[in-house]
Amino acid sequence: MKNLFGEWGLLIVSGIAMGLVSGIAAVLLVIKFNMQPRDAIRLSVFLALVVMIPFFMRLMRSQKLSELELRDGETVIRHGAATMLGQWPGKYGWLYLTNKRLYFHAGLLNFHRKATEIPLPEIQKVSFGEMNFLMNRSFRIETEAGESYRFSSAARMRWPDAIKAALAA
Repeated sequence: MKNLFGEWGLLIVSGIAMGLVSGIAAVLLVIKFNMQPRDAIRLSVFLALVVMIPFFMRLMRSQKLSELELRDGETVIRHGAATMLGQWPGKYGWLYLTNKRLYFHAGLLNFHRKATEIPLPEIQKVSFGEMNFLMNRSFRIETEAGESYRFSSAARMRWPDAIKAALAA
């Protein structure tokens, strides 16, 4: 599906589908339940979002390894969904650890789809991020050049250990 429409085309088609679903639902709510049009539109948009969010999540997951082009002698050690923190809003995407680099690629729904690549030899320190009630799943990567990167992942406890093991190898 991605190859047929391209990334932005797929979002446009999805948006049209969401608009159709919410429009049909609004008309049915007005006709069947005698709702006020304003209330029917609000409810139908909410219902369309509930229906479309799993579709978007499946779409995001389908991008996993398709964005990473492996180099000669490079193998994937670990990969998974992650958010790159440090700017608002954080960039949702995919984080890959290979035997040569740490690579983050922003997902389809990010407008600034910039990839971040950190060669393993440049990583100086790997640590857990600050613990607070909002972001307790983050870890930090610091490079020899003094740059700092923060990532959040549901598997945050495993990423630092995997990166340290790749650095030791």
